Amino acid sequence: MLDRKHVGLFLVALLTSLLCDAGGAVAEEKDEKELREAIDQDMKEMETVVKRTGRSESYYGPNHSKRLPDWQRALELGWVEGMYNVGRCLQKGFGVAKDEKKAAKLFRQAAEKGFAASQNSLGWCYLEGTGVVKDAAKAVVWFRKATGQGYAPSQCNLGRCYFMGIGVAKVEPQAVVWYRKSADQGNAVAQFNLAECYRKGTGVAKDEAEAVRWFREAAEQGNAAAQRALERLEKE
Repeated sequence: MLDRKHVGLFLVALLTSLLCDAGGAVAEEKDEKELREAIDQDMKEMETVVKRTGRSESYYGPNHSKRLPDWQRALELGWVEGMYNVGRCLQKGFGVAKDEKKAAKLFRQAAEKGFAASQNSLGWCYLEGTGVVKDAAKAVVWFRKATGQGYAPSQCNLGRCYFMGIGVAKVEPQAVVWYRKSADQGNAVAQFNLAECYRKGTGVAKDEAEAVRWFREAAEQGNAAAQRALERLEKE
């Protein structure tokens, strides 16, 4: 039978053990919270680059080496951002062996969970036949799902489909509608495309002033094509 001294020591040991366990849980939770904040920041930076350049490679190329471990951990946790970011690396071979099929599979997993960026990327996979069988109609389906969430890159992509008649009937005024939605959100590629529509009178009444306005919006974000277009207009 334990005397009072030993009972006291036992209770202290038990309390210490409980506190250590609780501290470990708090530390683990804090670590996951920090990961969430870092991943959210990654997505903001990536979207900013895509808005300006239209190319996610411009973000993943210089950043994958230091960020890939966090993206892989996010994937292990089942986060859609992890599926998307690791998918982008697999698609281009950034820091991992290139595997377009695995990339498309990850995009699909996140897309089916409603993640707009992955819906857009899966749309591109179908549009180009990257990791999946090429299917323009399916590309449009996924672009449209992302536009339902107001995702600017997909609005621009859907506009391109209507402009070119890819996966849908060619309807230039409808292309202008989608370019404008994306351009209003600051997507430089859409701003350039909308400017071209105004310059040529394609799908909208010809309006050089509006063309210049949208070229300038895109040019100020560093869009090289828009900058060249402005230079040409100034010489005319």
